[in-house]
Amino acid sequence: MTSKTDPLAEFLTPSELDEVKRRSARLRAGLKLGELRRRLGYTQEEVAEKMGVSQRRVSAIETASLNDIKVSTLAAYLEALDAEMDLGAKVDGSERVELLTA
Repeated sequence: MTSKTDPLAEFLTPSELDEVKRRSARLRAGLKLGELRRRLGYTQEEVAEKMGVSQRRVSAIETASLNDIKVSTLAAYLEALDAEMDLGAKVDGSERVELLTA
């Protein structure tokens, strides 16, 4: 849903604005992955080697250059950082339901 107070609403259709927001959310998620990697002291090359992929692929994951990231890719990325992943859901302020713990 779009907001009438959004400054971009003047220039974009509601569906275009929704797409901008979706892409922005993916980019923020990618940036958080890179921040986590750097905080833990890993380079992209080290993560790539542990995942068995190229450094370019790690960069794509971190910069949200991928349209859709698979849960398995995210799990492998986090495993390369020696981190754990959990996935849950929460609807309308309800209690969080754990869907996956890897």
